[in-house]
Amino acid sequence: IDSLADSLQVALRDAGYARARPKAVETAGDTARRVGTVRMTFVPGPITWIGDVGVRVTPSGTRPVLGDAAVLRAFGVAPGERFSARRIADGQRRIAALDLYRTVRIDTVGRRDARGAATDTIGLAMTLAESDLRRLRTTAGWGTLDCFRAQARLVDQNAAGTGHRL
Repeated sequence: IDSLADSLQVALRDAGYARARPKAVETAGDTARRVGTVRMTFVPGPITWIGDVGVRVTPSGTRPVLGDAAVLRAFGVAPGERFSARRIADGQRRIAALDLYRTVRIDTVGRRDARGAATDTIGLAMTLAESDLRRLRTTAGWGTLDCFRAQARLVDQNAAGTGHRL
């Protein structure tokens, strides 16, 4: 029952109800007939929209590899869109797949009106920490045909300042 409630809550959040939560769960069962019913009531709250999307990068060098606009394009979720937890998670995976960042964290920032009630917009705060942009790997060994082998591999994560790997 808890798993079902969690799945329904995720589905509601993907449909734009970011503040959806279960209100009541009623169960009834007849063990003799082996039947049961579960009734769940949710409080969805208002449809929620994405507000501001902030980007904070901890660079590995003197300045960030990608600018905020490029990070937001890779993220793919823009202000004014309907809230979807799945789209936010997909955007987080797209940024992580760039292999430029050691950590990618996205938090929601709730908004309150003058009375202290939650508004229908939620801001997003993206915190990124860059990983090492250059990696060097060396190996050495003895081959099966009486030969010595050596190998070196240098990977540049930001080739020509484009964020592409070389």
